[in-house]
Amino acid sequence: MSMNSRRAARVILLGVVCTSLCSTSLVAQSPTEPPNCPLSPSQVELLRQLSHEDGRQQVVIDAVEFDGSIHLPDSARQKLIAELKAKTFFADEDWPEKVEDDARWAWQDAGYFAVVVEAMPQFLSSDTKGQRFSVALHVQEGDQFRLGDLRIVDAPLEDRPSLRVRLSETQQAEGNRNLEPPPDMTYAGFPVEELRRHIGMKRGEVFSTSKIREGLEALKNLYGSKGYIDFTANPLTDIDQEDRLVNLTIQLDQEAQYRVRSVEVTGADPSIENQLRSMLRVGEPFDALQLNAFFKENSERLPPELMQRRLDFRRDAKTGSVDLRFDLRSCPATEN
Repeated sequence: MSMNSRRAARVILLGVVCTSLCSTSLVAQSPTEPPNCPLSPSQVELLRQLSHEDGRQQVVIDAVEFDGSIHLPDSARQKLIAELKAKTFFADEDWPEKVEDDARWAWQDAGYFAVVVEAMPQFLSSDTKGQRFSVALHVQEGDQFRLGDLRIVDAPLEDRPSLRVRLSETQQAEGNRNLEPPPDMTYAGFPVEELRRHIGMKRGEVFSTSKIREGLEALKNLYGSKGYIDFTANPLTDIDQEDRLVNLTIQLDQEAQYRVRSVEVTGADPSIENQLRSMLRVGEPFDALQLNAFFKENSERLPPELMQRRLDFRRDAKTGSVDLRFDLRSCPATEN
């Protein structure tokens, strides 16, 4: 069968599947059944097969070598090699650049902040499954950097429109035109030392990009537990080449705090409903972290894909409130 014939057949088959799935979706959204029930195993498998892109050649890396004066620990190099061999790239994309990015992250995670990596692929063979390459990585490590100063500050007011409006309204009422944030608004009540501990690095330690990412995620979770669901943390670096230090400033923008306004639960057994209502108290800050933990702990008692398909989450930015609706009705039995 020619390529065009296969694509035509695929289009026809997609049309048949779409008709079936769309009909199922409409039925699932009727008032008598819960919305967005999972697909049957046969539908999942068919969609998995149809998701394969015709004619796209895969690239597999069989071997990785390093060229240059290397100080990165052997354990980190072996980990990088295993990750690159396990990944699937595609011939029609700039896959050597993706390899360089992965290698760069490995070195930066060990403090080589200014590392330069060049990937030089060597074709080995090809078959019906794709192309196989070996890759030589030419690495200029540069100096190893350590953490210098760590500052945590509020984001500039020009980058925080919602805070700027609140400050302006408050200070106009007080006859004060100074737009510097007052001390009681800084960090939303979290002591700066507590925030520093979440970063996981102290001055003089090897500057690790993964620890920075983990620290920013920890800050997001911390603020999310207090209703700051739009919180962002922006890391800024200042390089001290002479002392081989990276001075880090983290700008915090907590945005508005959201509180629970209403909770509606349909189809849950009493114990699940009681847990949800005791956790999501009306008038209290919305705790996204606690809700996520509840879903994980009770995954076997809850419908599949609850967060993505069974939770109606609506926010009101003007009042800083959220309304939550959970549909926990059981789905009809699917075929095996």
